[in-house]
Order: sequence, then C-alpha cells, then structure tokens
Amino acid sequence: LCRLCAPSESSVYARDGTLAHKLAEKALVSRAGISSELGTTHVIDGMPTTVTEEILTSAVMYAETVLSELGDGVLEVEKAFNLDTIHPDLWGTADAVVYYPDTGNLRVYDLKHGMGVVEVKDNPQLLYYALGVAHEYPARPLGDVEIVVVQPRAPHPDGRVRRMTVHADALIEFEDLLTRKHEATTHPSAPLVAGKHCKFCAAAAACPSLYEYTLDTVKAEFGGPTTSQVGPALEPDNPSIEPPMVTMLSVDKLAFVLDRTSVVEKFLADVRERATAMARSGVEIPGYKMVDKIGRRAWIDEENALKVLSRMKLKKEALLKTALKTPAQVEKLLKNATPLRLRKFNALFQSVSSGVTLVAESDQRPAAGCEFTKADELIEEA
Repeated sequence: LCRLCAPSESSVYARDGTLAHKLAEKALVSRAGISSELGTTHVIDGMPTTVTEEILTSAVMYAETVLSELGDGVLEVEKAFNLDTIHPDLWGTADAVVYYPDTGNLRVYDLKHGMGVVEVKDNPQLLYYALGVAHEYPARPLGDVEIVVVQPRAPHPDGRVRRMTVHADALIEFEDLLTRKHEATTHPSAPLVAGKHCKFCAAAAACPSLYEYTLDTVKAEFGGPTTSQVGPALEPDNPSIEPPMVTMLSVDKLAFVLDRTSVVEKFLADVRERATAMARSGVEIPGYKMVDKIGRRAWIDEENALKVLSRMKLKKEALLKTALKTPAQVEKLLKNATPLRLRKFNALFQSVSSGVTLVAESDQRPAAGCEFTKADELIEEA
C-alpha cells in the first residue's frame, strides 16, 4: 500500500497474465479442454489480446494441476474475499481454493504467468490470499494450509509447481503483522522508501522517492553528488545528469547498479508509458512529439500477389515457405499417445540454450560453465 497509489495503465504483460487467468478459470469451471482457444482474440482492459501458445500452456498446466489434486475437496474458482475486520481497503481474489471437510485442510492455488521467479516460502502475497480465504469462513475448522504456486514459464529447481504448508496459527501471526504494517503505510505522513519492492508499484512514475533512487543509482559512489546533495539542480529547469563511464566502474560499483536495475527500468518504463498516454490524449510533452511508427510492408491480397509473381517467372516453391512445427506444438498433438510413442518423440529433440545471461546469486539456476576474464583486467584495458 502507498499513499501515492493511483490507477495504472495496463501493460501487455499484465494483459497476457489476465488472459491466462481467464482461460484457466474457464478450464476449471467447465472441467473441459481449452485447446480451441489458441489463436483467439479477447478484449482485455480495452485492448485486443491474442491467445498465444505460452498463454494457453500456462492456463492448461495450472488447471490440470488443480483438478488432478482435487480429490474429495470443495473447489472454488476466483474466490473473492475481504479483510474488512482489519481495514475496508484490504480485499483480494484467490485464483482457486480447495477445502477438504474431512481434515479441515485448505489448499490455495496461485497462477503466475510471468517469467520472474516467485518463491513460495514465506511469500507475504500468498499468505495474504490464504488469510483472506480463511476469513471468509470463520466458523469452519481449519487445519493445515497449503499454498501452491504454478509458474509454467519460470524454471526452478523445485519445479514449476511449488508448495509451502503452514498451520492456521501462522496465519494468525501474519494477520498481526499485516495489521501493524497497514496502519503504518496508511498514515498521512508515511515516508516513501524506494527499493526492490517498487518493481510493480502503480505509482512508480509519480513517486519522488523512486525518482531520487533512480538518480542515486547513476551518481552515488561514482564521484558525482547524490540527489540529497544536488537539490535544485534536479528540477525540470536544470535536468542535466551526467552518468559515469561504464568502462571505468569497479566490480563493486557494477554490482551496486545491477542490484537496482529492475527497479530503475520499471521506473523509466512507467515514465515513458505515462508520457505516451498523456501525449495521446493531447497533452504536449516539452521536447517530444507523437509520430507514426515505421510501417511494415504487407501484401494487399496474398492470392493475387502469388498469381502476379508467378507470371514473373518466380516458382511457387521460392515464394512459399513451410516449416515443421515446434516440439511444443507437436507435443499437443500427441496428448493421448502411448508411453512408447512419447519416448520416441522425446528422443527427437533437445533443449538448446541460446546463450548465457547475468542474474543475481539468489537465482535458483546453476551457474553456467563459462570462462570469464577478470573484470579488473577489462577495466584496466578500457
């Protein structure tokens, strides 16, 4: 919660995630396949959004996980809840919950379509969902609570389906913590403290603390003054900011910037998105203007184009292209195949990495076997 929070523009990633949840809900409610949805277009947050293979795969994996574990449990999909006993502003919707009357156990499922790995252990958002669902049935016996994250697009040593089990007493402790934190953040003079937690904030583009955090990332420890030292120099009338030469940064300073990269990138993206939205509505942004994107050439009539090009002595084989479907696409066609056929299929492909990428040490993937040149030598050479 933040005293600056305001309505935010929908991003393509948010719309894809919303569509994945929409399809997952359909699969759970109907208890039927949704493969026919591939390629269909839905209006999400006022924008047309197409069901891609990734979106469909996320929805299907999630739905199959829930239904395969349902047993004699009572399933509720898109379960809305509120925590108005703490504060009227606290509410939410759990993707799916299953209650087992015989044991009193509760299972809360959460679909994560994004690629950023979500750790299930002690995750406050997931504990919040569990607490909210438990509050909806105060008279119902409650035993253990299992929280399940289904994240099809994010590889993790624990798998794409990850779990944490807590006892009902742990939810009581979390409720006490939530109450204290909520009271602190809703105070009119609550301080704005920027950090990694700002990555998904709806008020990022309007937050002065995040603005300073972004500038400090560029200037702090690099010999230049930070925002607390600069003062009026950061005003729009004097926006001069000179970042250091990247090739001259030490290893520690590179790590300092990398540690803040995701938050800063989010802030800059939100600023551009906000400015674009204002410009579209007719607001003039000093020094900027709206222009048409460079167009991509497209056939007016493909059938007619093929006929005309054929008369130019071009062979159809040269004009048309065909390609074998990807292993993921073919796998869908083999859904009911025998184990023997699946083994033969699995022997036909391999997973090839496109290269290496730099991530934080907390990332669960093992380090790649790369030969690195000492960073100090690279800096010295530069």
